[in-house]
Amino acid sequence: WYVALPTTVALINPRLGKFNVTAKGGLVDEPYFDWVISRPYTVLVLLNFAAFGMGLLRLFFWNTEETATVLLNLLWTVYSILMLGAALGVASEARQVRRMHRVATQLPATLYQDDGTVLQALCIDFSMTGVGLQLPEGTPLAVGDKVQVGLWRNDMECTFPATVMLHRGQSATGFQFDPMTREQQIDLVQCTFARPDTWRQWNDSHDTDRPLHGLQEIAQLGVLGYRKFWTSLVESARSRWPLRKQRRQERLPA
Repeated sequence: WYVALPTTVALINPRLGKFNVTAKGGLVDEPYFDWVISRPYTVLVLLNFAAFGMGLLRLFFWNTEETATVLLNLLWTVYSILMLGAALGVASEARQVRRMHRVATQLPATLYQDDGTVLQALCIDFSMTGVGLQLPEGTPLAVGDKVQVGLWRNDMECTFPATVMLHRGQSATGFQFDPMTREQQIDLVQCTFARPDTWRQWNDSHDTDRPLHGLQEIAQLGVLGYRKFWTSLVESARSRWPLRKQRRQERLPA
């Protein structure tokens, strides 16, 4: 119902409104809850909880002979509450430190350090802006080190300049690519996205569609959405309380 006005305006005069999309490649330094976008869902949540309370009163205190009808409406209200909880969860923005999505993989790689050390590695994920490598234990690397990352295209190796961004020992080391030429970018695509075996097992990561399992996941998302909403509400109240207290003290006469 809350989108009726903008959609109707767009139908009558498409050029009148603006189409705002999420900025691509943006970063989210800290998680936050978008209170503006969640307002319609919050109103619907309050209405559904009020309806659920009225249904309980109707079930136990008056017109108790209509038990089946009330129970059916209560079940439908619970379902609506869970769906709205999942919608509230969308308003919670998680911390995002990568500009592009990484594709999980298992590819042979080579690491060339500035001192001439050559290490065999395993590429565990990649994107157009960086790669993640699994290196031998005890590899002397520090954040900010300049290296060359070698990836293979058939029998030919291509090297790409990169900088160490995150080093966690043997488990994973994150590299960000330095500015590359157009030819290097083409080589990178051919060594990663365009490999014939990159997407061979892509479907294996998706579970078989099971309706009941999907309904369970949606219910869990609904509960998680309410948990995030409540946590954000408490944090917001705690952050505003000292400011209100300070303003009251400033209004008091000296």
